[in-house]
Amino acid sequence: MDQNNNQALTPQPTAEPVPMAAQPPAAPPISNPGKTLGIVGIVLSFVFLQLIGIVLSIISTVKSTQAKASPTLGIIGIVLNAIGLVFVPIMVMIMLVAHNGIQERAKLAAAESTASAVAKRAEAYYALEGKYPATIDDFADHDESKLVEGGKPLSVTDGVPMHYEDVQYEVCGPSGAHVVYYDPTVGGTSNETLVDVPLVNASRAADCR
Repeated sequence: MDQNNNQALTPQPTAEPVPMAAQPPAAPPISNPGKTLGIVGIVLSFVFLQLIGIVLSIISTVKSTQAKASPTLGIIGIVLNAIGLVFVPIMVMIMLVAHNGIQERAKLAAAESTASAVAKRAEAYYALEGKYPATIDDFADHDESKLVEGGKPLSVTDGVPMHYEDVQYEVCGPSGAHVVYYDPTVGGTSNETLVDVPLVNASRAADCR
């Protein structure tokens, strides 16, 4: 009995703590020598400098790959600049064509306006004289028929108009006349670009040719 009590009172040895294994130091981050060039290449793709941008993006990709770093920025720059090189010229061409079309329509509107003004003044002269003006100078005989619009002289010629600003006036015998203007929106030969406007009392525009 005493022996059992002695054993119970005897302190038991405690287990020694197991030392923790030392953690290896964290690996330093990989430097990316192509990062800056990649960012610059992406920026250049948005400012219409795609040719320079794609060169810098290629260099960025090569440098990053050689350093075993991520070439993502360079690849993005290559893609964006390549898209820009293809689509920007197409968009510029579309804009130029649209701009030229707007200009041509504006020129046509100006020519039509001048031709209409000349025709009205020729009709006013006919109402007063019973005939159309024989020459361009005859328009000045009456205030109603003077070749002036908004205080500015109208551009009228007795020859074939070769520019949208010029309008031809020509009499066709004793009771006929016509006005011809240039249509800048029509391609082809010079005859196809001319619009013939017979006046009210003219028999046919062809009679003036």
